[in-house]
Amino acid sequence: MSIFQKSLAIREQVFGTEHQTIADSYHNMGLYYDGIRDFARALSCFQKALAIGERILGADDPEVAQTYNSIAGVYYKQGDYAHAMEYSQKSLAIRKLFFGTWHPEIAVSYQNIGRLYYKMEDYANALEYTTKANNIYQKTFGPDHEESQKTTMMISYLKALAGK
Repeated sequence: MSIFQKSLAIREQVFGTEHQTIADSYHNMGLYYDGIRDFARALSCFQKALAIGERILGADDPEVAQTYNSIAGVYYKQGDYAHAMEYSQKSLAIRKLFFGTWHPEIAVSYQNIGRLYYKMEDYANALEYTTKANNIYQKTFGPDHEESQKTTMMISYLKALAGK
């Protein structure tokens, strides 16, 4: 039994199976498995975290959005960009409800979606979403922030690819 499984068993004894701490445990296990590229186990853990989170917190909670984002990341690493896009869009929709439109979490979602469009060689949409991310980073952190600078450089690259 791994340390994660031992921790989960203890938490289930203390909190029961329907508690955010259990969802957090599954999410952390998913991150571990994702990190060692065991994508099937990562997805299984993230799906368990998602199911618990949706039941306990509701479908529009930022924790649920984070789990969607983690699932998207696994699909991205597997090259399954259609599923990655689906979960990235779900994450973005929840984040917009919770954070509004000008929050760094929204910029992260836009940046992820831009990266997906880039991988799918849809440079016009990649440029659109990367620009949206950059606008938020510039407004929130200023032009000297690392994320502002990274997205500014990516915009220049995407413009060249898109022929603009």
